[in-house]
Amino acid sequence: FIAVLLVVMVVLVFWQVWQAPQPSARFARALTSMDGNEVFPSFSADGRRMAFMSVKAQRLRLMVKDLHNGNSAEINHPDGLNTGPGDWSKQGDKLVYLAASAQRCEYYTVEIKGLTIGEPRLIHRCPAGSYGKVLFTHNDQRVVFSENAGPGTPYSIYELDLTTQSKRRLNQPDLYLSGNSQFDLHPHKDKLLISSPDKQQWEGFYTLDLTTNKLDLLFKQDAYICCGIWDHAGENVILMGEHPAYQLLSYDLAGKNKQVIFSGSRRISLPRRFNNGADYVFLSGDKHTDIQILDLESGEVGNIANDTVDELLATFSTNHQVIGYISMASGKEQVWKYDLASGERRKITAFTDSRHYLDLHWSPDDRYIAGLTFNELHLIDSTTGEVTVVDFPQTEIRGVSFKSASELSFSAKEGERWRVYTYHTDTQSVTAESPEWAFIQFTPDRDNTLWLSADHTLYYSAQQIKADIPGTPSAILLNGRQWNLRKQDSLWYWYDREGPGQIKRFHAQNGSIESLAESGVGHFDVQGRSLLFINSSESQSNLFRTISQN
Repeated sequence: FIAVLLVVMVVLVFWQVWQAPQPSARFARALTSMDGNEVFPSFSADGRRMAFMSVKAQRLRLMVKDLHNGNSAEINHPDGLNTGPGDWSKQGDKLVYLAASAQRCEYYTVEIKGLTIGEPRLIHRCPAGSYGKVLFTHNDQRVVFSENAGPGTPYSIYELDLTTQSKRRLNQPDLYLSGNSQFDLHPHKDKLLISSPDKQQWEGFYTLDLTTNKLDLLFKQDAYICCGIWDHAGENVILMGEHPAYQLLSYDLAGKNKQVIFSGSRRISLPRRFNNGADYVFLSGDKHTDIQILDLESGEVGNIANDTVDELLATFSTNHQVIGYISMASGKEQVWKYDLASGERRKITAFTDSRHYLDLHWSPDDRYIAGLTFNELHLIDSTTGEVTVVDFPQTEIRGVSFKSASELSFSAKEGERWRVYTYHTDTQSVTAESPEWAFIQFTPDRDNTLWLSADHTLYYSAQQIKADIPGTPSAILLNGRQWNLRKQDSLWYWYDREGPGQIKRFHAQNGSIESLAESGVGHFDVQGRSLLFINSSESQSNLFRTISQN
């Protein structure tokens, strides 16, 4: 239940090949080799022990490993709470960490001698559904942590005095998307580096002085990127390279002077400083996603794309002859088409940048594929791959669908409320729909169109009939920025995030619900008797340390 966001990207800076600096590290070696995922490392002051989270079979465990002999110990809670992430005190004798379940959220400290773990001490209770991050400051009696008000609400950063138990909300960037959950402590000063998106969905990098509570913006990037950290000197910002990332990059505090500090053959995410003053640790794994198709009558499952790279966002064309999808086969995200009759696959775009799409939709005449990025809408010609950017301010966009062959519908925030807008392809203009509606999912068959009102009531069909389906319809209508709930006549489909993740079907005529397919990825499409869904390879990732050449 703790989403490990794997977010990467940088603004391109061009120079001649012979001017490009050589990486200071060219090799990496594994620090962990366990089954599952190992994430969020923290190193003790003596450099001997590493705390990290191990994620396996829906269970999160905080581990402590001796890097000299390879032995490890687990921080257990008798009540079965999931544990992690955690952070070492500057003296190296304590860990502060999160322990949580769907019903509880708590922060603890625990004394550790070698691999002998003491009794946990509760220091703070946070709202259930708040799965945050916590760090010791350079004063071991103070910690900084993030929490929200519950599922779906943005995170804020707080400081807690362990002696007085006083808590204060720190000065921080305005809250957008998931808020302020990503921060790093300066290696020598009580100063945070905060990574936070703005209204335009640009990633901003800020410094916060914990003594004066003064917040300063360093720089922003219009890129698919996240989670900057300080370098070892605290004079530069370390980020991952272009999507998909195979490099660690250093920027000065103005976002300039880009330097490659590590380049390798493994995909990189979530870098941390190693404790030798030179190297870095990153997460890398072998997981990839494939596209499968399920015959809803026979139950037969077939493969559409099952290469050793990510293939995502599979969507049926309106005429049901072609599937559009994203593939990383060329090294960057490209839009591909799969012909259902012949099985032929063809790449239709030739992007050279590092754009990242969150959703795809075909126009009713199959002329266009609409592509949603973090802050833009693109119209992609389904034959030539030519792209037109919708003229709309950069912002968070959700719920994309075609109202007609020449009208593209989407929702964006107007103040604090969501509102539906229509882009007219013939005039390249945008008009606002009635404020009565927060989201409208248009379909070629208007009986299957879904309407969500501003008061969170769901309706269907052109006649706007109130929907009567299980659960809270407004809560399952969207999965992030994608449509999650679909209607086909008397059948309703949605992705259930609980457990391993399942695509479900509700029969309105008899009230029954059935599970159709397991999927670790929420995106799916259904048309006629066919269901497209994403299958993930078994997730396994480990922590790697760069090896400096110096």
